[in-house]
Amino acid sequence: MKQLIRLFVFLTLGFTLLAQEPDDLPVIVPGNKPVENNNTDIGFFCKDEPFVCNLSFDIRKLFKEKYIDEYRNAKLSYRLNDSVDLEKTIRLKARGITRKRLCQLPPLKVNLKKAEIQAGELKGIKKLKLVTCCKYSRTFEQYVLKEYIAYKLYNLLTDCSFRVRLIQIRYVDIGRRKPKEYISYGFAIEDVDVLAERNDAIKIKINTLNQSCIDKVSMNRVALFQFMIGNTDWSVPGQHNVKLLKLNDHLKVTPFVVPYDFDYSGFVNTYYAVPLEIFMIENVRERLFRGICSTPEEYETTIQLFLDKKESIYQTILEFEYFEDQTRNEVLTYIDEFYRIIESEDLISCNIINLCKKY
Repeated sequence: MKQLIRLFVFLTLGFTLLAQEPDDLPVIVPGNKPVENNNTDIGFFCKDEPFVCNLSFDIRKLFKEKYIDEYRNAKLSYRLNDSVDLEKTIRLKARGITRKRLCQLPPLKVNLKKAEIQAGELKGIKKLKLVTCCKYSRTFEQYVLKEYIAYKLYNLLTDCSFRVRLIQIRYVDIGRRKPKEYISYGFAIEDVDVLAERNDAIKIKINTLNQSCIDKVSMNRVALFQFMIGNTDWSVPGQHNVKLLKLNDHLKVTPFVVPYDFDYSGFVNTYYAVPLEIFMIENVRERLFRGICSTPEEYETTIQLFLDKKESIYQTILEFEYFEDQTRNEVLTYIDEFYRIIESEDLISCNIINLCKKY
């Protein structure tokens, strides 16, 4: 029966793709080259130094109207080169669920289409998700930096991952009688359409899929990564904090999964992150493996990937200059615990194999 259900899902995916009009199909892009037809410059996400900019808008009005799903105008300004400053009118709106409720400045969805930026690092970029410093404090800024690094760690494991760019933002609240300024770090997340195009794929949304219907290599990689950062706030059915992509090759029907949104992880360890009661763990720092059961060979292959990337993972954390010493020590200790588990056959059995899901 399970095989029949899986066959039905795969055929459904195939017919869905075949039913699309030619103009709706994504452009095939070899490798990681920029997508020429929409002029997307992915070089923006290939740089490690912060992008420095000013963002001017009525912050208090945005906060009061954060549940209204409408864009509002804002001014974006940044240095184009050593002698030229560029200012553009853009549109933005609040996004997110938990952080929209909790934050003084919620995450933002930024629309650059009408700005028609023709020069500089943002040239050709149409949409960005911006993770902001939720509240104006050093603690919350460190939360943002830890989540940024979580994305960078997953980038080390696969190109099929959301690219991010650290941003130093000067917010100018023009809704006050005397404009008030705040400076903090945030980061931009690559748009899912660009992620799909550079991986020669399209995004899909089918809420009936479970982990057994996902490409096994991709699913195992995501599950172990979520275990590494101590994140239980994700689900394939309903696509909660994951995106599904389907390769343009119609012979390869099985979709693969891309994770995002890590603020509820033990790695980030925000004060508001609380695990669901059904997981029966005391706090988000306590790891729980939520991946599907695999063969010993499949486990070995996935674990070996993380072992191969161990040096790069530690190096990324150690060399990130924007962490405070306490933050760096905290995340290093947490990663130490992960590697202690996957370097021990007994701990692998106890923490991963014995806790895997059947589907």
